[in-house]
Amino acid sequence: MVTFVLGRWYGPIANGQYALVTQTAMFLSVIAVGGLDMAVTREFSRGAAAGNKIRSRSLLSVYGQTLLIAAVIVGLLFGLGDQFHAILGRQAVAQDALAVLAVMLWALAFTRIGAAVLRSQRHYIFAQVVEVGLIPAFTLAVLGLGLVRTVPEVLWATACAGALAGLIGTVCSFRNTTCAPSAVAVSMKSIWAMALPLWGVAIAQNFAEWYGLATVSAIAGLHDAGLYRVASQIASVL
Repeated sequence: MVTFVLGRWYGPIANGQYALVTQTAMFLSVIAVGGLDMAVTREFSRGAAAGNKIRSRSLLSVYGQTLLIAAVIVGLLFGLGDQFHAILGRQAVAQDALAVLAVMLWALAFTRIGAAVLRSQRHYIFAQVVEVGLIPAFTLAVLGLGLVRTVPEVLWATACAGALAGLIGTVCSFRNTTCAPSAVAVSMKSIWAMALPLWGVAIAQNFAEWYGLATVSAIAGLHDAGLYRVASQIASVL
């Protein structure tokens, strides 16, 4: 919905600028999380199926390792600096694009893990709200109220919305956990055993969408990238 509002109010170029940064952030979050979210849903569901709570330490381990992986990716981004900025297009994104990407990456990674845990606890609707509902809703709200007017401001609003969604998902995911010795302990070994085979699949699926957008932007410019983004999203929904 944000794509359509931006295109309607600001035109295809603004849509292309917004899409290039957000799509890159989504792709990087997939690299950070990969198949970890699906593995968490499967392994943590064992506690819910048995009517027991998951040990809090197991969930902390998942978040800790997610944070570490995301930190490594962010470090690489800032290490590349100008090179990565050149890949996105110096004229296509603002100078603070890397900072926005870093916030979005962490936010999306934690949002996906939080939603995965909520699904394992059978909070299916709330998990969907956290993962796919809160970010566009918040962004559309600040757009509608006129609190943001430029593409960089909209990007920061989206990043803040992602941070809020990630925080809500993380806090709520601990509701059905406990430190009691009787709680179900989930080993990271079993989670990684399932996550690693799914990692390549998740990256391959998301790489195609990001690469298509980045290629159109590099060859045809932001105007056509904005049109491509709208067309691809309509196709995805259908």
